[in-house]
Amino acid sequence: GESAGFSGHLLLTYTDEPIEWGQDSICAWVTFHGKAGKPIILKAASSFTGRKGAELNYSTEAQRVNFEQMKQNLIRVWIKHLHAIDIEDPDTARINQFYGALYRASFMPHEMSDVDGSYPRFSNGKTINEKLKMKSEKLNANPTAVANSSLITPPKGGRGVRYFCDFTMWDTFRAVHPLYTLLYPDVTTDMMQSLVTKYEQGGWLPIFPSWNSYTAAMIGDHCSVALADAYIKGIRASMPRRPMKECARMPSRHLLQKKTTRTAWGAVLSNPICSMATSLWKILSARPSISRSKPHAP
Repeated sequence: GESAGFSGHLLLTYTDEPIEWGQDSICAWVTFHGKAGKPIILKAASSFTGRKGAELNYSTEAQRVNFEQMKQNLIRVWIKHLHAIDIEDPDTARINQFYGALYRASFMPHEMSDVDGSYPRFSNGKTINEKLKMKSEKLNANPTAVANSSLITPPKGGRGVRYFCDFTMWDTFRAVHPLYTLLYPDVTTDMMQSLVTKYEQGGWLPIFPSWNSYTAAMIGDHCSVALADAYIKGIRASMPRRPMKECARMPSRHLLQKKTTRTAWGAVLSNPICSMATSLWKILSARPSISRSKPHAP
């Protein structure tokens, strides 16, 4: 992978007076003089767009909430999420095993957008606000101009569209994302729209988008499979046919070397298996013909 092109911003508040603080190239720390029986209360918020984004997220989600209220809010969120499926079994251990598995399958991809819909542009980090972007598209039908803007001021009030990243698609496209499509169609709509957005902003539908950038991770064409599965199950979003068509042509050697796109489409279209041509394996430094064939033909 390459540099993410954006920074993380953390806002931390506390009620006790710190006795020491500092930072180095790896981390920052704060030291408090603890007292027996008295908790140290910390509140935090983060953003991938900037300090103002962290402040907005903090004021919206944490500022007026105490520890017990936050705990109850999280309990309600997880109960709603896990009880998308209700099961009955006389064996409590089997019930715990089922919900434990669903819980562990629910951490990725990550939502990267702020509460107003702002997020760092895919592959270069410029801030985009989807809510304002959609409004502009309706007014002037010129999404390219909006998508290339270096900064768009978020509108006041309301929550924007959720933007997701860190899709570990090699691990999830066959089971986890089809499950999301059945259980959480609203969330899946935003996830699939996020993939299309990455294609629009980066120029090529990614294979394994993490840290909001193209990566050299894994092989095959997993994002296309996830998009197709969601589409045939009724998840429409704004999915143009073009990303699929773009994926079906052989990329240039430059793109292969940058690891920004899928490989071996020529072999896939002309053969039942993806045999590794000499010119291709020299670029990839590997000959994974079987593992490369399988993801192309799920």
